[in-house]
Amino acid sequence: MNRGSLLSAHGFSPLSNFGMAVKLFIISFSPSSWHSARHAGRVFRKYALWMGVYSFALVGLAAMSIGGALTLESVTELKAFGAEKLSGALISLGLMREMGPLTVSLAWCVRVSALISEETKYFRADFKSDKEFAQNYILPRYGTTMLMATCMGAYGLLIGFATATLVSPFFGVNSMADFLDSARDVIKFKDISIYFIKLIAVNPTIGFFMGITAGLNAYRTNSQPSPEAITMTFLYGYLANLMVTIAAFYKGQNLLG
Repeated sequence: MNRGSLLSAHGFSPLSNFGMAVKLFIISFSPSSWHSARHAGRVFRKYALWMGVYSFALVGLAAMSIGGALTLESVTELKAFGAEKLSGALISLGLMREMGPLTVSLAWCVRVSALISEETKYFRADFKSDKEFAQNYILPRYGTTMLMATCMGAYGLLIGFATATLVSPFFGVNSMADFLDSARDVIKFKDISIYFIKLIAVNPTIGFFMGITAGLNAYRTNSQPSPEAITMTFLYGYLANLMVTIAAFYKGQNLLG
């Protein structure tokens, strides 16, 4: 990469990229875009394997690491107050509300965003305009992304929570039963809703469309799209997760029930 390409790869505008991503999102659901859904079967297997099966190791290891680390830190601190029985509640809420979405989910979304950005730069040359590209390329791949995000979200939650449950007795909790009882008492439908809103709707959408945007920018500037896609996915992912949390918990008023 020459110096000009390197500068263009990092000289992005967050606001213009966001505006382009919103425009592409709208175009991808226009009536003229739905004809591309007929070809969804051709691309589904390829992307489902890459986003699902080939991502098991990433999601599993990330969930295990976060679950184990959060358990160790929480139990250690709660033991100082004789409240280690509450560790299940604290860890469960931490995993579902923030730690899972901000770590495991965004790691997977960044992986997807990098792939989509590289492919967008390559496939854009086959179309006359960004609109034509969006109408033919986006919908089948976005649908696959949302479906695999559902699977990966459930898988990550299961692995993270199972890891925390299994290691909790080694760090000071009396038994796994105490850990599970504490978690069961505190988990509400709202917490489950927040988790899946972030992992299934918010983060994958941001990662996918930031990848598309970065790829189109790279096509026009002949730069590398991955740095921009990764940066924008993290930036808008963090902001979007914050907004969902504020909507759910600010001053006890929530929009999620």
